[in-house]
Amino acid sequence: MVKLILGVAGTIGAGKDAITNYLKDKYSFQIIRVGDLVREEIRLNKLQETRENEEHLSKKRVEEFGVGYWARTLTQKIESSKNSNIAINGVRRPAEATLPKKLFGDKFKLIFVDANTELRFKRLKARKRPGDPKTHSEFKKQEQAEWKIFDFEKTIKLADFTIKNETTLEDLYKQLDELIAKLLK
Repeated sequence: MVKLILGVAGTIGAGKDAITNYLKDKYSFQIIRVGDLVREEIRLNKLQETRENEEHLSKKRVEEFGVGYWARTLTQKIESSKNSNIAINGVRRPAEATLPKKLFGDKFKLIFVDANTELRFKRLKARKRPGDPKTHSEFKKQEQAEWKIFDFEKTIKLADFTIKNETTLEDLYKQLDELIAKLLK
């Protein structure tokens, strides 16, 4: 039985992975990555895994099956899970927050994580993930495209909690520990 579902939304490079990995390691949360749902379909369609293909396929599924397609796929994964605590990494579209809230009520909470632009770009350069932008200009362009494609501004307004991740991992973990203490009491 599900006790807590934490959706984690955030700007590119803000720390979504750091948050969900910590929740997994310290609190035994199961991680469901929204991006993995898209990448699963990319592999099924024998496409190359690039950010452009992810954005294209994601948009195509929404055009074909409606704005709630990825949210429905996500909630099916949650419903089939045997874990009692789940962290959703990469909530972007408003429906990816509103549908779980509708289905799971107070068991679902949305966290928005953010950091300043320069720090986030520096993190992207350090992680060297395929598809990450190489220049600050590319970074800003990619981020603007995501905000438009995913209607991200509306998603942010749905957040129950906001975390600023601009200092150390220890500070981030402390913020999470305080939040989890409140939510799991």
